[in-house]
Amino acid sequence: MLSAERAGAGRTVLVEPVEREGACPDCGVLSSRIQARPVHRVRDVQCGGTPVEVRVRKRRLVCLEPQCPQRSFRPPMRFRCVRD
Repeated sequence: MLSAERAGAGRTVLVEPVEREGACPDCGVLSSRIQARPVHRVRDVQCGGTPVEVRVRKRRLVCLEPQCPQRSFRPPMRFRCVRD
């Protein structure tokens, strides 16, 4: 989790994957060079009766192989949800 803020009557939580590199899906070359980090609103949930907006900062990486047709890619994101 990168941040948690109060937003009106609820909260906003910003998360980002911990993996710093990923393999290009076309050529398999590992890259950690970030092209972009857009933020996507994933979902509104309730936590203890308080509305929470979850936002995910996804990474778009640059493929470092000059001969690869895939210029950039998003590595897969893995989440673990824990429920009571």
